[in-house]
Amino acid sequence: LNLFNEYYFFIDKNKNDLSIDITDNNQVEVNLKKEDNLILNTVKYLKKSLPHQIKTTGLKIKVTLNYPLNRGLGSSANAIIATITGLNELFNLNLQKKAVLSYALSVEGHPDNIVPALTGGFTISKVEDDKPIYEKFKLNKSLKILLFIPDLAIKTKDARRVIPKSINTSNVSQNIANASLLTAGLLRNDLRLIKKG
Repeated sequence: LNLFNEYYFFIDKNKNDLSIDITDNNQVEVNLKKEDNLILNTVKYLKKSLPHQIKTTGLKIKVTLNYPLNRGLGSSANAIIATITGLNELFNLNLQKKAVLSYALSVEGHPDNIVPALTGGFTISKVEDDKPIYEKFKLNKSLKILLFIPDLAIKTKDARRVIPKSINTSNVSQNIANASLLTAGLLRNDLRLIKKG
């Protein structure tokens, strides 16, 4: 799809505070409430998890958004994964893919968007023993993707409010992942995928 946001992480030795500057691709500043700023929330989470390795003094994060927020395109997962991988590089944390996904799952709560944000491509993911597991599938390059992006911005938590409280969305997500893995396993004659499903 070639949709991506740009993140820059660096330390400004002349500053003491943490700074996060977000603009859209028209260079218009994007102001987020603290509770909605997943970059900030992810920094705080990693700082709490790795207090001796993450230093926020003078930390500067500059972001250019090249696709809109709150449109169902996975911008939350993008922010979380970009922040973890950016801090991983900046502070030489040597976090491997599994660790990145594990930290991201703790912030996001579900793996369905964090996995493709990190690995790219078409994936099926679920949580097993409190850890994200996934399977990546190769798609035929002749397939064309067409996205209809609404003008209306809706946060995921607001969209989920229309779902009756009697429906456990975590269970629904897990059941869809299981059914998808089972179907893929049957189509591929792959017992490993069937077992995952």
